[in-house]
Amino acid sequence: MRPSFTYDIYPVFERMTGLQWVNAGFAAAFGWNAPSDFTKPEWIARLNDRSLANQETRRVLKNAFRHDDVDSWSPAPWPWVYGDAMSNPPAETPRQYTALTATQLAMLDQWVAGDFEDDWGKVPVHDDFDQVPLREQGDTLTRAALDFCLADAFHPGCEMTWPVPYSTMYMAPFRFAHAPKGWVEPGMGAVLSSDTVTIPNGPLYGQLPGGITRWMAVPWQTDTSSCRSGYGKSYDPYVPTFWPARVPNEVLTRENYAIVMDELQPKQVRLAAFANRAAWIAPLGTTSYTDQINNMIHHFDHLGVVEVCPGPVDAVGAALFPKLIEVEDQHKPIPDGDEKDGKAHRMLHATMATKAPAATGGVFPAPDSVDISRIDKVRRFPHGLRR
Repeated sequence: MRPSFTYDIYPVFERMTGLQWVNAGFAAAFGWNAPSDFTKPEWIARLNDRSLANQETRRVLKNAFRHDDVDSWSPAPWPWVYGDAMSNPPAETPRQYTALTATQLAMLDQWVAGDFEDDWGKVPVHDDFDQVPLREQGDTLTRAALDFCLADAFHPGCEMTWPVPYSTMYMAPFRFAHAPKGWVEPGMGAVLSSDTVTIPNGPLYGQLPGGITRWMAVPWQTDTSSCRSGYGKSYDPYVPTFWPARVPNEVLTRENYAIVMDELQPKQVRLAAFANRAAWIAPLGTTSYTDQINNMIHHFDHLGVVEVCPGPVDAVGAALFPKLIEVEDQHKPIPDGDEKDGKAHRMLHATMATKAPAATGGVFPAPDSVDISRIDKVRRFPHGLRR
């Protein structure tokens, strides 16, 4: 079966460009007017071109993606996303970073060979559910739900968790199996091991209510606020990343968006505002990692939501910026707690504490001053893995 460019190939490239609004590294490489801004009409035309003359372009792009037998634990191949076994320092395992699925890579192989449907602009792309033919609506709902799942790196936080790749979990494609009525799950003992978790009719088989979410962090905010990016600062402070589409790293603030939209501002000022991205977790403060995750629990409402907003319509602005810009709706600092009550708490975590720089002119201090490279989440294999 030949893959569709519109439905199967282009989304792989488009989504890397889409991450420009939530990660500074992706913005630099794949964002607006970046070298690999795959939403540009000229890029789309080249990607959709099946001709032999364009084959080497397709091959070079396909080879830029991670292939486990070639470059599995290098941070450089696409996508720049951490994997199941992410560790700092990096572990020499194919699961240190995320790769496309075997199905996606096979489709890209067909794309390189020119064996695909060059159907851009020739097939329907619906923007309203009622436009979807009735016979396709069920599958469309399934795909819509799966498209917005967090997966790939199965860390048990806000994402779909590690049991889901096991086929024993399912009764049909994309449908979890249900535990029989009256079934009692066998005890797992005090320590969960690979031997106990894989027993027949155990936790990786039919599911009871709550059987999926029980693997997630409690509370989920602590793990989610720890899913950041650029843990290896000597390589890149922004990439690879965990979940920028759901847990942003760097965002365009409402204040900078206002400058971008202001046609009275000089061109260079507007461009500088557009390029200026703020740390999404900045409101959590810089006192210590422990304070940050507690602030995430108690003051989650201070963090922003990234929304789609219109771009400038004046002649200069329309030529400089995209028609749609994604903007954080708020960037609200969390006030420090009572100094007396918090003193003992902070002393317990002095090894992770740093002095918080004073905020000036409404600029938030960078949360990177809090070192989280030593937390268990990212030091899963501190002594490496035996190969």
